[in-house]
Parts: sequence; C-alpha cells; structure tokens
Amino acid sequence: MYKMKKVEKIEQVNEIKDRLEFFVKKLDAVNPEQFALREIDELLALLDELEKKCEEILQ
Repeated sequence: MYKMKKVEKIEQVNEIKDRLEFFVKKLDAVNPEQFALREIDELLALLDELEKKCEEILQ
C-alpha cells in the first residue's frame, strides 16, 4: 500500500512539472503589447490548477 502511494505521488509531481512547463511556455509566448484579458484568465486558471494539485500532494 505504501509503495503504491509513493508511486502515485511521483506521478502527480511529474504531472505538476509538465503543467508548470506548459505554463512557462505559454508565458514566454505572450506578446505584452497584444495580451488579452482571456489570456490572463487562462494563465490564472492554470496557476489555480497547479496550486490545487500541490495541495493534494501535500495531504
């Protein structure tokens, strides 16, 4: 049972790392002169998702 939880946590951490990499790529691609409110909302939603995933792992 313990080993399964450890594997699950590793998978969750890897998922967070992938999503964070995706976030950074989106942020790098942003053109500040044409940054739309929708894009800000998408980035904030992604940060919220990452925060929730981190909280799940810490529990």
